[in-house]
Amino acid sequence: MGPTTFVEFCQILATEGGLRSTQRATVEEQVAKFLWIIGQDTRHSACSLLFHRSGETVSHHFHKVLEAIIELEDKYLLQPNGLQVPLEIQNHSRFYPYFKVYNASITL
Repeated sequence: MGPTTFVEFCQILATEGGLRSTQRATVEEQVAKFLWIIGQDTRHSACSLLFHRSGETVSHHFHKVLEAIIELEDKYLLQPNGLQVPLEIQNHSRFYPYFKVYNASITL
């Protein structure tokens, strides 16, 4: 994610998702922590060392950003109905068997 995209994402989370800066952490810092945790698949404790914050603070910020993203779900995320399987999955022998079983159970 580029810097411009990051700033725009933070603005959307603040204006539409309800994410607010705290006394000691800006929206950008909270989002950076969230993205670092999910992007690196790390624990909150590793993030707390990197950002020099307590584990409790990192956890609180992580959940606040997650709540803001969930607020945007209806506007930006389209949930699949489970009846259509994308061609990328249908044509891939590793993934399609799982969806094939799922689709067969829907038609019963």
